[in-house]
Amino acid sequence: MKSIVAIQLKRIGDLILTLPALEALRKAYPAARITLVIDGGTAELAPAIRCVDRVLVYKKNSLNPGTFFRLIFARHDAVLDFTGTDRSALLTSLTRATRRVAFQWAEKNSLRSRSYTQFIESPVREKHTIDHYLDLLAGVDVTPTPAELHLYLPDSARSLVLDSSYIVMHAGAARAEKYWQPERWAAVIDHCQNEMKLPCVLIGGHSEMEQQAIREIREKTRSSFIDMSGKLSLLESAAWIKNAKLFIGIDSGPSHLAAASRTPQITLFGPTNPFHWRALHVGSIVLQGGKQNPLARFDSHSTPGDLNALSTQEVIHAINLLLPNP
Repeated sequence: MKSIVAIQLKRIGDLILTLPALEALRKAYPAARITLVIDGGTAELAPAIRCVDRVLVYKKNSLNPGTFFRLIFARHDAVLDFTGTDRSALLTSLTRATRRVAFQWAEKNSLRSRSYTQFIESPVREKHTIDHYLDLLAGVDVTPTPAELHLYLPDSARSLVLDSSYIVMHAGAARAEKYWQPERWAAVIDHCQNEMKLPCVLIGGHSEMEQQAIREIREKTRSSFIDMSGKLSLLESAAWIKNAKLFIGIDSGPSHLAAASRTPQITLFGPTNPFHWRALHVGSIVLQGGKQNPLARFDSHSTPGDLNALSTQEVIHAINLLLPNP
């Protein structure tokens, strides 16, 4: 194959967890021109994805003439649609590639299914998301071996990073049920700074819900922390995380950035099943409210947890496991 298009229009975590599949695709077809189509909300990560030749950005509520032109008028041999939405189905059909591959569940939509020539069975409930995305490569005759996540950070992303030891924390999320109580975050920050003598850096976005959470944390801490929320790009956040001694955060985009850099991490899960989304490297601890923590085992049928059932002491215990002598 000379030209392959991969489409991943989902959020940051999904894009990061698609990287092992893209790495395996590059390994199988080293001479192919691989084009990756991503959503505008994840475009900042494009410079860190080195296993593809070109990244096209699809922006919602935009005409996207450049992206459409490159998909329609270039010759493509295969398309791998990791997304399976109406938008990605449209982009797939525009390529007119000989092989247009999606997951089996996309076939259930009779209109959408017409965009594809092949459907790959992959029981998403029984798979970690990385393994689920790897399965799609069967549509281009690739049987991948397990692969690690890789993000290649440009030097410009590292310009603001502290050159001393610190802990990065991310308390925000897109959903209210993923927020941990601010007084518990404050207690963890005070423990790290007063007992472990490690400064804490909080990262996050611009949303009012996230900024309000940080204000409440600040009101309840006995020690001041470094607030970088709303001040960093995605790649700058990734650089801070990569150079940290430890990352502590909610199940969200930054937790996947930590997994990609294999930074020691503690990820707090609530209603989302860690089986599908947890970091897989050895320096990772998963905590879920209401479960046996901090070394719980998870399976595909785990019941949802309540994040606020997770105690401060459970998080501090996990910190001590990963940083016994900070």
